Amino acid sequence: MTTLPIESQKTAQIRFTLNGEETDVLFAPYKTLLEVLREDLGHTGTKHGCELGECGACAVLLDGKAVLFCLVLALECGGKQVLTVEGLGEDGKLHPLQDAFADLGAAQCGYCTPAILVTAKALLDQNPHPSRDQIREAISGNLCRCTGYLQIFEAVEAAVLKIASKRIPEHKWHSVSTNTWPGGRMANENDSRTTPADDLNASHDELRVIGIPRRRVDGRAKVTGQTRFADDIFLPRMAHCKLLRSPHPHARIRKIDTTRATAYPGVYLVLTGKDVPIQYGILPVSQDEQALCLDRVRHVEIQSRRSSRARS
Repeated sequence: MTTLPIESQKTAQIRFTLNGEETDVLFAPYKTLLEVLREDLGHTGTKHGCELGECGACAVLLDGKAVLFCLVLALECGGKQVLTVEGLGEDGKLHPLQDAFADLGAAQCGYCTPAILVTAKALLDQNPHPSRDQIREAISGNLCRCTGYLQIFEAVEAAVLKIASKRIPEHKWHSVSTNTWPGGRMANENDSRTTPADDLNASHDELRVIGIPRRRVDGRAKVTGQTRFADDIFLPRMAHCKLLRSPHPHARIRKIDTTRATAYPGVYLVLTGKDVPIQYGILPVSQDEQALCLDRVRHVEIQSRRSSRARS
């Protein structure tokens, strides 16, 4: 069996601007820019999610607009301006959005965070003072299973105020039209805080920890894309797994012939349900499920308010 070396497959080349720096890259012509960013340039802050443009985890800014890079071929991006989460901060300092996300718990597991951050930046670049509904609409294509979105909305609102505090002199804060703090609470004359910047950066007595919000120790890593997940690990000569799904919603498996697949160049192993006869279900409704289909396939549909999702 002969396998083409990875380097020999890199027959395409583009030059584009990545996070403010002109970048030349060689890559295989079939790759999306998401794959080029992660696999060829080592920018793993942009996450690899559904590959279908549904989850939003791969969003970056392309010429200032939020784009899902799992759907964009790298060959289309020559001469373009690309901004990822790694390029949000300046001079070693976090962008106000990153600061707010870390401070207000808007970054939980952190997998969806980079894409939401750049999407929110695109919104604020176009509309510096968005309403809650406009924020909700802007990030509606970014799925998050941890936060429930409320912390994300509040973090974007807090960033708006923090950005405004840098643009408006301190003595003019009392004439600013808004009079609410992040989260929608109304400011009042007895409130000791004078600016939203003070609200975000207030220094608390070290002994006052109960009831006081604290930044998570991994907050900075999660809002800068530095947190490494299993999909971010690349090792020399690493093998990749591809799942084959049934085209039929419900069917019995009579035979699976793996001869041609096994003989294909670059394929090291083909596994079927007979090779992995493991039941993994936890709930009673799923205790008869196998890691890989054994004698039948079935369609299980999960309805949600956003969309219907299925797994076989």
